[in-house]
Amino acid sequence: MQSFFFGGNGRTVKLAVTLNRAALIGALVAVVCYAGAWRNSWAMDDESIIKANPAAQSVDEALNSFFEPYWPEESGIPAGQYRPLAILWYSVDWMASDGNPTWFHAVNVFLHALATALFVFVVGKWLPPLGAL
Repeated sequence: MQSFFFGGNGRTVKLAVTLNRAALIGALVAVVCYAGAWRNSWAMDDESIIKANPAAQSVDEALNSFFEPYWPEESGIPAGQYRPLAILWYSVDWMASDGNPTWFHAVNVFLHALATALFVFVVGKWLPPLGAL
């Protein structure tokens, strides 16, 4: 546990920061930073990778196209990226939300917050909680 002091008006407050609290703070900061994404519709490559891609809209299609490139042929982008688990994840999101982009953005914000918290836990093995944050 690490403590730091702050205060004003002649009062000082001691705040104890544990690794759990540091991870929670990191996750909350990530949510606040990316919360505006929830209001967005499909953006940029979402149109071709998710909205217009049958593999991203059905688990069966995602599994059938497991060895296909990330960018669908219809997009006209000759990129050789291979991300089958991302497409599979999109298909699960699509089925859970009936293609609602707000759901996709909310899930991505949640995953970003989770990754931030996990990062704090990993770095917290070598640094004090505030340093890990």
